[in-house]
Amino acid sequence: MGFFSKKPDRALQGELIKQANNAMNWFGFALRFQKTNPPAGMEDSAIDLTVKTNRDAIKREIVRLISECGLMGCTEGEIGGKRLLPLAQKPSRLPIEDVALCSALAINSINLISRIYYEDYPKYQPLYDMVNNLAKTCCTGAAQTIGTDLPPEVVKTWPYFSQIFEDTKRSTNILWPEV
Repeated sequence: MGFFSKKPDRALQGELIKQANNAMNWFGFALRFQKTNPPAGMEDSAIDLTVKTNRDAIKREIVRLISECGLMGCTEGEIGGKRLLPLAQKPSRLPIEDVALCSALAINSINLISRIYYEDYPKYQPLYDMVNNLAKTCCTGAAQTIGTDLPPEVVKTWPYFSQIFEDTKRSTNILWPEV
């Protein structure tokens, strides 16, 4: 089945599942442990997310990435594949830069999945469930990572993520981190 069918084809479903799992792992770790998940062997570089200045620094770094990489107005594919993944393959970044880059990639995935659901397959229940689970876990994990107020640059770059972030914040009794 393809674009005009009632559900995404198997290849697209597989890719969406992979991206959702990556985003949930990234923000789920932050939510559960209130610190970042550093690469193996670099455990001392974990950033404490209970410290507001750390969350603010991550947020500033994401805004810097949006600006310097020209992410605003790009598709998710351009953002992930052509602009952020090449940065991720370069060595020797500061821990804050790593966290911002991984967070931006996770936000980009959430935006992609949400956009595909809302625009292309709004009646496909498994995709609805995926977006709902991303909203519950990833939005609270993102709030734990960058705070509860999204910068305007994030809102403009990733509007679908921003919408489910704000909807989740308004409509749930999930505990949001203290700012």
